[in-house]
Amino acid sequence: MVLKFKHILVASTVAATSVSATAQAGTAAPMQAGLQDQQLMATAQVFSEGDQLKFQSKALGEERSLLVYKPESYKKNKDATYPVIYLLDGPSHFDHTIAAMKYMVKEDRMPEAIIVGIPNLPSTRRRDMLDKPINFTKFIKSEVMPHIEGNYRTNDQKTLFGHSLAGRFALFFMSEHKDIFQNYIAGSPALQGDDFIDVKMLVKNLKANDEGAPTVYFAVGQGERAGFIGSVDTFKKALEGGIAPDMKWKAEYIPTLDHSMSPYVSAYRGLQYVYSDYSDPVFASVAEYEKAGEMSAIEAHYKNRAVKYGLEDKIPQTAIIAVANLYAGEGKHKKAVEIFEYNQRANPESLRANFNLARGYQAAGMHEKSVEYFQISLELDAKSGGRNKTLMMNMLEQAKARVK
Repeated sequence: MVLKFKHILVASTVAATSVSATAQAGTAAPMQAGLQDQQLMATAQVFSEGDQLKFQSKALGEERSLLVYKPESYKKNKDATYPVIYLLDGPSHFDHTIAAMKYMVKEDRMPEAIIVGIPNLPSTRRRDMLDKPINFTKFIKSEVMPHIEGNYRTNDQKTLFGHSLAGRFALFFMSEHKDIFQNYIAGSPALQGDDFIDVKMLVKNLKANDEGAPTVYFAVGQGERAGFIGSVDTFKKALEGGIAPDMKWKAEYIPTLDHSMSPYVSAYRGLQYVYSDYSDPVFASVAEYEKAGEMSAIEAHYKNRAVKYGLEDKIPQTAIIAVANLYAGEGKHKKAVEIFEYNQRANPESLRANFNLARGYQAAGMHEKSVEYFQISLELDAKSGGRNKTLMMNMLEQAKARVK
């Protein structure tokens, strides 16, 4: 059954947990995260829009629900497929993850994504993530993911996010099933226990499981309890020792951040990291750009991005113009002009491409060419409504005055 909802107040379905029993795949459990979880979850009420699905879970033997957000382009782009971000403790993280995704999409830092929130009840959170994680893992693998993939236009880029006890679950899921999700994000994972037994079990699992090479981000606030910081540090050192050589990972210690704010920051920074291969390449200097392989390296980046995310492999103008401006900033104007010309050839009807080329010619002292392309820019602006007419005319007159 699918229930539509829009701007409906959804109270958090996650309650406090007092963690002291048998750990997942081990014998000791995390230090109590219950009070801090309670402080976070008690205020985690969200206004959301999307689909709310309810169904009977065979793996868990009870009714469960999902929250599903479809990106803004979903209805319009009928042939497009989308990555999926799965959120443990879904209602608590649904809206802030949607907001982070929308901002990063606007800045061209990640593709639009379907976001799936997996709620937990006060009576089930500890059971699912600590006492009987095998059943909850089966629920995710055998019921949640097949349903989403069978009813929504998804691709094979999947991310799992969890915070605190759910962050611990996400890391254990990763250590046992590295090939299920491509990306894992864990905010303040509750990995304590006596003598860091959780970390030892993670290390053991990773050494035994060589299938898959996920990208993993985990973070902790420097304002959190010592146990949280110490466990993250211990796990980080184990990874530095080479226990999972094929895994791309990053551990981050975020200044002043406490447990209640950790999910918001870690979700955003985690998405930045796992989608770092999506953004435009950034170079600090001409030397760095040339060392990387110049335009051929940029072309390879966008071809790889196209294959991974199902996009066109055309290089965006922003990336080309950034390189040209890099040369111009170091006074190498003729080289900058070559790159502006490359961009204009690829985008001959673009106002941006022609205007930047005109300015490049101007900076290089090639004033007749500057006049030619400011004139073209003025004509292109007129075709699109003339919003920049005054600027274009002023730039054209200035360019004409420089022609001797």
